[in-house]
Amino acid sequence: KKHTVVVNSLSDKDFSYTAWDKPNSMKSEPNIVIANGTEDVEGTGPCRHIVWRFTNKSVEYVVEKGLGCTESEPPKNAIGSLSVYENGDHKATWWCLK
Repeated sequence: KKHTVVVNSLSDKDFSYTAWDKPNSMKSEPNIVIANGTEDVEGTGPCRHIVWRFTNKSVEYVVEKGLGCTESEPPKNAIGSLSVYENGDHKATWWCLK
């Protein structure tokens, strides 16, 4: 609801994170661009999901594709989540919506 985020594959092992604060559109200059992200697969079976991590100074952005196995009830149109950590402390998590 607050951001539009795109994760792009720059190569097999390099990913970028681009974010726009709403109401800005993807046609405008992004608010954040971070290269050199990593991709991991976490969980097994039905809990398996892709996780991208991007670090900008002391802030880490974690984008999870898929819902994995979560204790909270995601909205029906959720396809993942975005979490923000500052100096290792969890600051916020949002659902990624279609």
